[in-house]
Amino acid sequence: MATARDVEEVVQKLASDRARPRDVRVKLLGTWLQGDRAPTFCRLLARNTARAKPGHLASAGATWPFLITALAKCVLADIAAKRRGATRSAAAGMLRAAVRCAEDARLSGHSLLLISVAKQLFSHILEVIKDAPSFQLEYSPILRQLLTVKEYRYQMKPRTYSSELPYQRSPCFHITTPFCSVLNKILYFRQIL
Repeated sequence: MATARDVEEVVQKLASDRARPRDVRVKLLGTWLQGDRAPTFCRLLARNTARAKPGHLASAGATWPFLITALAKCVLADIAAKRRGATRSAAAGMLRAAVRCAEDARLSGHSLLLISVAKQLFSHILEVIKDAPSFQLEYSPILRQLLTVKEYRYQMKPRTYSSELPYQRSPCFHITTPFCSVLNKILYFRQIL
């Protein structure tokens, strides 16, 4: 079973400049997020997230926002390292799995654990889609999951929303084109309010 210290060590290694230690830690994180260890690991992170002070969630030790932020930085580091051929990243797949586990109430026992990093996550998705269009298929489930929760939709900045619309209409982003309608509904409700 993973402890808070183990999680903090993994997250520190995710911030490494070298790709090899990052990939090893992403694989270790994958064993914790999938399989038999997932419920205890997710509950540990959920409990620490619930205990942390609201202003310090992204910098607090073993919490969901801290893990999501570290994985997002790891994806950006992978893209920067493979500028010419950034087609795949193990960290992007693990980010998708982490968002899924954080939002699964059966695993974590809590809801809205990512509310403190929702704005950053939407901005990260936009930045990755701009820099590496091949990640659109990897990031569409994350976007889909976040947009289904009303509280997360309200966290999206209007500038991020307007920047994501051109990507939603592109032929490469065919998986999430139904989200154009969801995003348009968000804009409509914001105009009413």
